[in-house]
Amino acid sequence: MHFRQSQKRNLDYTLSFIACVLSIYILKQSIRPILDGSWCNSIFYSWSPAENILSYEWTTFNNTPFFTEDAFFKLDLTADLEQAWADFLPRHPIAIPISRLKDLKHSDNLRLAQPFPTNNDQVIALPEVFVQLHCLHFLWQYSHRQEYNYTNLLGSSEEQLKRRTDQCVERLRQAIMCWADPGVYTKLRVHGGGGSSQLGVDLDTIHRCRNFEDIRQWTIENGVSTIRMLDGWWNVTMSSG
Repeated sequence: MHFRQSQKRNLDYTLSFIACVLSIYILKQSIRPILDGSWCNSIFYSWSPAENILSYEWTTFNNTPFFTEDAFFKLDLTADLEQAWADFLPRHPIAIPISRLKDLKHSDNLRLAQPFPTNNDQVIALPEVFVQLHCLHFLWQYSHRQEYNYTNLLGSSEEQLKRRTDQCVERLRQAIMCWADPGVYTKLRVHGGGGSSQLGVDLDTIHRCRNFEDIRQWTIENGVSTIRMLDGWWNVTMSSG
């Protein structure tokens, strides 16, 4: 009798332990979308084929001096700089199911979608961050238009370039106001020698950012190699890769 009671007690302990583990697992699975941001993505942002790879990290926008040169910005336009942008930005668009257009609120504009050349059930697409980056790069090119060859762009006329410049400025304005970053930077009084002081700006601000490199790598890996983007996102052409 004592052996059976002990056996039953051990079984109860085992079942309780299993139930506890399952409860913890279910709880973890239920709150994971909140912890990793995927729940927020599904509630507050439109559908994206890359939504499953989104991750977040804390990033500081450093208080670097204005006109600090780096791999993507120099005071003078150079071939190395242009090559850095060409290597950095995806060269191929992605394709998404045409049925997903309704999730982008495009269900009434199916006729405007660019079909995938070999599959009418898909359309050509691109994560918008790269449209914005192309715009940013173009604006920098436009500021050097006297020294840059625009032969492969929309045309070399000043009217066409100005129209595209206006489009880019407006597109970036919409993006900035959409995100409406509430982070703050401060003005501080900087004390110097001899009791002097001056008012300075502290641009060191911390932000919760999406991991951009993950999005970039996903876009490159899922790019349609037979379609090559020319002139950023404005023109595409069929290619061998």
